[in-house]
Amino acid sequence: MQSVSVAVAKDRLPYYLHLVEQGEVVQITRHGKPIAMITQIDDDIQKHEPTNFDIAYAAYRKQLEEDDLGLTDEEWDEYFNIPREMQIGLRHEEDFEE
Repeated sequence: MQSVSVAVAKDRLPYYLHLVEQGEVVQITRHGKPIAMITQIDDDIQKHEPTNFDIAYAAYRKQLEEDDLGLTDEEWDEYFNIPREMQIGLRHEEDFEE
C-alpha cells in the first residue's frame, strides 16, 4: 500500500488511479494522518440495490416536485448539486498548497 499526502495525490491523481487499476491500494494522508483510501470498486458495489436513504431521498425529491416550489430546472439542479468546494466548511486550505 502506498501512502501519499493530499497535495501529492492532487498533483499526481492520474498516476495513483493507474496504480489502483493495477490492484494497489493508495492511502491519502493529511499532516501524516490517514484520512482516506483509494481502492478498486467491487462489482457488488457498482451494482448495489437502492439503500433506505436512496429510497427516502427519491421520495423527498418527488414530494418537492409535486409541491411545485416554482423553481426552474436550472435552479433545481443548482440547489441540489452544490459542488464540494462551494460548501462552507468542507474545504481544507492545506489540500491546495504546493
